[in-house]
Formats: sequence, C-alpha cells, structure tokens
Amino acid sequence: MFWFFKKTPPAKPTREQLLEQARKNAQAARTHIGEETLDRVAALLEQKMKAKQLTPLEQAKAQLAEVDKAKIADHLKYMMDEKK
Repeated sequence: MFWFFKKTPPAKPTREQLLEQARKNAQAARTHIGEETLDRVAALLEQKMKAKQLTPLEQAKAQLAEVDKAKIADHLKYMMDEKK
C-alpha cells in the first residue's frame, strides 16, 4: 500500500572509489606528518618486529656475541669447578 514511499538506500561507493579515497587520505597524512618522521617510525617498527621474532635461544646467542670472550671463559670455568 505504501510501497511508493520507501526511500532507496544511498549508493555504496565502488571499490575503485574507496581505493582512490584511501590513496588521497594516505597522501594527505604523508604530507602532514612528513617523510622524515615516517621513515623514523618505519625504522622503529622494523627494529621492534626483529626483536620480537628472535627466540630466547637466539637472544642469548646475540647477548653472548656481544660479551667479552675472556669473561665468558672465566664464567664457564667457574661453573665447571662448581660441578666437581
């Protein structure tokens, strides 16, 4: 009876329109923030991701590689003497 009063829903934007809008937003944000800041943030995120991906064994190996070799040898000798 009142079917002629129904409003049609607004047309949804197409995929291409959404992509274009996203590109414009990204470009506006990039110019507002600045390339140097984005590069710095990207480097920090990359460094954080690398740190998260290391297993505890890999982290221990990295720490041992940074420590003085003579100090490691002294600690190992001390541990071996304690076992006896």
